[in-house]
Amino acid sequence: MRILATTGPRRSLITSNVLTFTEWGDKGMLPDQQFAMFAPSATTTATAARRSTAIQSEMKKPEIEKRLFELRFTTMILNLTEFAAKIKADRQTRGPLVSSTGFTAEE
Repeated sequence: MRILATTGPRRSLITSNVLTFTEWGDKGMLPDQQFAMFAPSATTTATAARRSTAIQSEMKKPEIEKRLFELRFTTMILNLTEFAAKIKADRQTRGPLVSSTGFTAEE
């Protein structure tokens, strides 16, 4: 068996020699699973930054990285600005589909 490409936005840690579909030229093939932490809209930027820094620090611990690798997770640790940009992009690409389900976010 030969792996032709991976579907993530980056190459897999396990098969780093295998191109992604994007690298092959197919920009439509990007399934994406995310685990994220959100806070109420009234949360101050300073509080959100402190929490973000603490979470990033935990995620970078060798034992956490090792366990996530064992579970075949590839992590993408984003700062607040990067995360906001990702959410905005996701809303643009996936928003119509989510809206068509009738889902609405709650505060």
